[in-house]
Amino acid sequence: MDRKRAILFWIWLMMSVAYLDRVNVTIAGPTIQTALHLTPRLFGWVLSAFTFGYALMQVPGGHLADRFGARGLLVAALVIWSIFTAATGLAWSTTSIIVIRVLFGMGEGIENGAQFKLIGDNFDSRERSAANATFLTALAVGPAIAAPLTTWLIGHGGWRHAFLSTRPSASSWRS
Repeated sequence: MDRKRAILFWIWLMMSVAYLDRVNVTIAGPTIQTALHLTPRLFGWVLSAFTFGYALMQVPGGHLADRFGARGLLVAALVIWSIFTAATGLAWSTTSIIVIRVLFGMGEGIENGAQFKLIGDNFDSRERSAANATFLTALAVGPAIAAPLTTWLIGHGGWRHAFLSTRPSASSWRS
């Protein structure tokens, strides 16, 4: 596989898993609400917590990618959101799950700028639109996989298992 295809494959895979991790909380929602005694209103806060952390880190994430490089930042993002994906399965209260989801959102929020920088740095201007279009198909693939996978994981081990088992290991992303 040539360098450009490898880069595109890895960031596509990373984004697919990221989107799986973003939506699995909605699929696990009813069981999380029961386990943590969350009202629909409180669960709304849980769902909003990710978005808050994610939005908070968009601009700093791009700045960090420019300053420190895309590859290192992508590894850092992956480590951070992997930790907080797993930590979601360890939540014990309303406060804990909200804090965990904000931190998870922050970890995922720093990755976008780095992914787009990697495409910009490695694809010439005639290739960038196709590379971005290919990369962005992950936005649909992750959620499409999330529903059946998360449902199966919940059925075989409970909602906590769904979060503890879907986080990638950082060692699988080194290249």
